[in-house]
Amino acid sequence: MNGLLSRGCQETSLFNDQISGGNTSLRLARVNLQDQGRYLCYASTSQYNQETFVTLTVRDHVIVPMK
Repeated sequence: MNGLLSRGCQETSLFNDQISGGNTSLRLARVNLQDQGRYLCYASTSQYNQETFVTLTVRDHVIVPMK
């Protein structure tokens, strides 16, 4: 996600064990209200490139234990 790290998101990770099944979700941790906004997501493989815009909405502060 372009720009997210420079805005304050401190941790990002993929669900590596689920990528082969098509889950390319990106986990964001420690986002701030200021991180809210529209982002361009870009993914590429040896076979194709794809990009799309997503909107990140940050709601009330909730602590979720990481597994």
